[in-house]
Amino acid sequence: SKSYALLSALEKSFQMQARNGAPKKALIFTESIRTQAYLNDFLSKNGYSGRIVLFNGRASDTVSNSIYTNWCDNNPNKVSGIKAADRRAAIVDYFKNEADIMIATEAAAEGLNLQFCSLVINYDLPWNPQRIEQRIGRCHRYGQKFDVVVVNFVNIRNYADVRVFSLLEDKFNLFDDIFGASDEVLGQADAIDFETRIWEIYQKCRTEDEINYAFEKLQEDMQIEINQKMRDTRLQVLENFDINVQEHLKIAKSETGAFLNRYEHIFWELTKYILGKRATFDDKHHSFFLNTPVAGAACKKYDLLSELRDGTPYRLSHPLAQYVIHEALKINPGEDNEVVFDKDALAINVLLPDSILGQSGYLALSKLSIASFDEEQYSLFTAFTDDGQFLSQEECEKMFLYGGRESSGHHIDDIILSRLNTNTRKHSQSKIREIDSRNLKYFKDEENRIYRWEKDVIEGIEKELDTIKRNIREAERLARSACNVSEQVEYEKRAEELRRQKRRKRNELEDREDEVSAKRAEIIKSLESKMIQSTTIDSIFVIRWTIKE
Repeated sequence: SKSYALLSALEKSFQMQARNGAPKKALIFTESIRTQAYLNDFLSKNGYSGRIVLFNGRASDTVSNSIYTNWCDNNPNKVSGIKAADRRAAIVDYFKNEADIMIATEAAAEGLNLQFCSLVINYDLPWNPQRIEQRIGRCHRYGQKFDVVVVNFVNIRNYADVRVFSLLEDKFNLFDDIFGASDEVLGQADAIDFETRIWEIYQKCRTEDEINYAFEKLQEDMQIEINQKMRDTRLQVLENFDINVQEHLKIAKSETGAFLNRYEHIFWELTKYILGKRATFDDKHHSFFLNTPVAGAACKKYDLLSELRDGTPYRLSHPLAQYVIHEALKINPGEDNEVVFDKDALAINVLLPDSILGQSGYLALSKLSIASFDEEQYSLFTAFTDDGQFLSQEECEKMFLYGGRESSGHHIDDIILSRLNTNTRKHSQSKIREIDSRNLKYFKDEENRIYRWEKDVIEGIEKELDTIKRNIREAERLARSACNVSEQVEYEKRAEELRRQKRRKRNELEDREDEVSAKRAEIIKSLESKMIQSTTIDSIFVIRWTIKE
């Protein structure tokens, strides 16, 4: 019944992914290789044959070996020479480009980047919440473009299973992402050893009353400490830490009320500015109702936060968001403007150095465009205070996370403009050197990969040649010491066959050396394509600024 329920879950989830435009991918976790093999066989017989890849600590089955061999042949530039790492990379690439389903054991719960998949199925639900978070973290990570859906299997006829899930869901709020069951909070439970306590319940308790009593005792031991730690941590993070720290902690938006990372914050404020009175905005829940149709978007509610499910998800990929961005790019900021920044004007905690609070100065924003193999663009800030203190790029970016008011008519003289332009050029030259250094590192990494691959291949063939040469010498020795003609002829035939093998191996060695030479030429060509061909610097705006204390 559990395996047939999996079929139903896959069908419904794939339909939902298709509606949302997400890739048709599912990551299924099991607790054992036997279950993994069973599911592979079951799903293959029920419509998913040829669309499944397995991931476990062994990775030694016939299909995995074939995937690894083909990957090495087709991606020599990616081969590191470390077989265990290359096998993992080969299976991940196969899942990304070929398969719809990866069935994985706990070996896949750490170290894999699977942000191209947005469906995680816990076929076997572990007792340790940190292990569950690690599983979800394979897909729910930077680069993920869709909301990650997590499907958990619970045996409702096993009362202990039901209580474990209730503890994870209701007490830790694991699947509502209060803290994403993060190590910062759940680490406080290590002394009690959550997983061991649950294992003891499974081993010792037989009746529903015994199970209830054991779980109530477990919750009583853990609840006070965990809840207090979560409240204290949440309060300190939101009230005392700036945006840099908040972004590194897994805080639930539903619990913290309105936590946005810096990019969501900028996106939200930009949307409010561009849509203006055409929408009614709710800053508390970061949602809005579009009152007037815009760019084909219907008049309805839109939600920026994924926890709110009653409105349409508002993401950068949405046509309305694309309209907002394109309209913003058309705005001419004008000249001779002043902005007074006020950290209390917006509900976001941003900390700037005390040395620049209450200060005034000048700031220029420029766009650096670099034409090479790829077109790259960077926003470069240059700013200094009236007393000559320079601001870093990070400080300028943080300044624009403040609220503020704009005024015009403040003339910026040519001396200030000249100084800003000079420092902008220095900043751009520094950025160009940084990119050039990055490209050089890329070249060296590629060269090292080719070297390791070359060493592995060439040394392997040379060892085989040495073995053949020793066998030839042995065959020749035996021929010379043969007791009769028939025996001598047999040894001579053996020696001749070995000489043919030696010639074939030498030809293979030459072919591989030519192949290595070709790969080196590809690297040089790739490096040449990444060389910076041209750069342009466009001024976006120059302002007079003041930071209100």
